[in-house]
Amino acid sequence: MSPVALRTLCVRVCFSCVALLFGLTSFAADEGPGSQVGAEAVASVAAEGDAAVDQMQLIRVTGAARPNGLRLSLEIGQRAFETLDIQSVRVYSEPSRTLLASVSRYGVEVKDDGGEAASLVVPSFSEALPIVLATGPRAPKDEQILVYMVGTWPDGKTEERVIAGGRVGYSAFDFAAYVDEGYLLGKATTLRQCCYSYECANEVCATCSPFRFSCCTCGEPDCCYAECTLNGNCDCVPCWNGCFMIPHSCY
Repeated sequence: MSPVALRTLCVRVCFSCVALLFGLTSFAADEGPGSQVGAEAVASVAAEGDAAVDQMQLIRVTGAARPNGLRLSLEIGQRAFETLDIQSVRVYSEPSRTLLASVSRYGVEVKDDGGEAASLVVPSFSEALPIVLATGPRAPKDEQILVYMVGTWPDGKTEERVIAGGRVGYSAFDFAAYVDEGYLLGKATTLRQCCYSYECANEVCATCSPFRFSCCTCGEPDCCYAECTLNGNCDCVPCWNGCFMIPHSCY
């Protein structure tokens, strides 16, 4: 074969290799599993984002110990409050039925429980800023917090109802209740409630009736959980193979 023919053949072979490589790369980008997985991942992230947008905070309640009582913070969910036309909020420590705090809109008459409680009158609940109150102490055996609101509910009734709360223990607590459009339209009765603690690796949430919510933050990052019950025991022990309730041995 002459040098010219050999050179021509080499050029053709190189060109074919480049074309083949380019075609395989394009096929992988357009049709390969990686592209499909990527699209599904994007769709999943978008769906999660939409779900997060649909959840509206109804209220967040935080309690921190102070001398002779609690520092109680109520963070209002503006959109939900405006939709339900909330007139007052009352926070109880249970099962002693101790009224800790009462916050009402100006001009609204609030029921008198006959006890001393931190009280506040606000012009409206249109601001989403936290309302902070200094409350009295809780009874030593109280483990629940219940939050009542007077509002105009989706079924047309204006009355006081429990909208958040659960078994959160006796010490400091931090939990929030979320609702969606279905709740505001009267198509759902459950709430998504989450509790938080610096001792927990992540927030823990459960979707259930306000009366049946338990939040366990027992001091170990992997032993925090939320469930729809008031009968659980929050004493737990972390083990190499999981988190277990006491009494339990890791061996």
